[in-house]
Amino acid sequence: MVVPALNEAETIERVVSKLVNFGEVIVVNDGSVDRTSEIAEGAGAFVINHGTRLGYNEAIWTGLVYSVRRGYKWAITIDADNQFAPSLIEMFAKKLSRDVDLVVGIRPYKQRISEHVFGFFGSLLWSVPDPLCGVKGYNLDILRSKVFGMRRFSFDSIGVEPLVRMIKLRVTVVNVSVTMSKRIDKPRFGSGVVPNCKIIVALIYCLFLYWFVPMKKRDL
Repeated sequence: MVVPALNEAETIERVVSKLVNFGEVIVVNDGSVDRTSEIAEGAGAFVINHGTRLGYNEAIWTGLVYSVRRGYKWAITIDADNQFAPSLIEMFAKKLSRDVDLVVGIRPYKQRISEHVFGFFGSLLWSVPDPLCGVKGYNLDILRSKVFGMRRFSFDSIGVEPLVRMIKLRVTVVNVSVTMSKRIDKPRFGSGVVPNCKIIVALIYCLFLYWFVPMKKRDL
């Protein structure tokens, strides 16, 4: 499991302590200034520290690349805010074990108008109603054998670029409804006009990537 984390000292222990029952937990500490790294390691996670904040995209990238290099067959991403039940891991793993290449969660609600817009295009173009959901399962054999341009993210796609690149390979995709609990503090992505603008810009980038960027073989 890959868990990107930024200043999640309040929740990371609960998340990791539940996830370790399902396999190795890789916490990518993205330049936190609190005790996220120390607490995650104490709870049983393998922690990769970014010296400075690189962003959600880079945290996802770091975790996926580490998983590929470790020789894992699958990787499941889940956020560190304790909104998603760790029991989802077992459900996602079962889907991946049945020759599914990409499993994407569908949240019961979306917080921002821009997320609904992103979801509209996700449904229309990719049959993925919630591309921004933080819970996703990846068949790492796709990354390992068909290397699809996984690289340092050149743009803030809010973690959607791997999904788009896999869909360009015409992989098998399954959507799974997931439950969420209320976040106990403010979302790290923020609220208001600026986050909505960032999401719309990320959508434009993903559409450009999907329509115009050719697949390139690249070694990890």
